[in-house]
Amino acid sequence: MTILATIIYTIMKYNCTFNIDIGNTLRKFRNINKLSQQYVSNHLDISRQAYLRWEKNNVDFSISQLKKIADLYKVPLHMIIMEAYTPHKLETSKV
Repeated sequence: MTILATIIYTIMKYNCTFNIDIGNTLRKFRNINKLSQQYVSNHLDISRQAYLRWEKNNVDFSISQLKKIADLYKVPLHMIIMEAYTPHKLETSKV
């Protein structure tokens, strides 16, 4: 099973979400490709203000929306998801 399939399976089975920073990843890919928010929002058929909310993580992303982004940047979908995921260590208390 691929990493993406594992993530989707876990989300569906346990009805959970992952704490990942997709917005920062979208901004990173947009800046690397030297595209404006307006250009990306036009490609996605949404307003620039709506896209700005994406970059600020103020929306829940669907796989189909992320697939459109991946197609725009010519990268596999799993690259956007894995780039956005940052593992966090649990803090241990000092006794």
